[in-house]
Amino acid sequence: MTNRMTLNLYIMFLNVETSKYLCFIVENIASKFERYENLQKQLVQVQPNKTMQLNTAIAKAIKTKIAELEVERGIKGAYYIIQSPIIQTLENDIKSLRKRFAQIQP
Repeated sequence: MTNRMTLNLYIMFLNVETSKYLCFIVENIASKFERYENLQKQLVQVQPNKTMQLNTAIAKAIKTKIAELEVERGIKGAYYIIQSPIIQTLENDIKSLRKRFAQIQP
């Protein structure tokens, strides 16, 4: 066998091995992409539920804070006039929280 024939056989062997490796890579990429798509579908299904749970928790916290501020406003209303900066700040905070609460309600 000549050097030329040996070289040609070696090149053919490399081509076969390279083709096998490329097929492996393509299959691996396809598998990973399929897994990615499945995870993305799962996320889309889970996401609305998580958002709803988060909004419910936020709404509950806002309602609690509004109640606290209303009690504080009632107590301080006995000591300050309505135009007082303290009462006005409480009124603005309550108004702001009510607006936020309305935004997150379904």
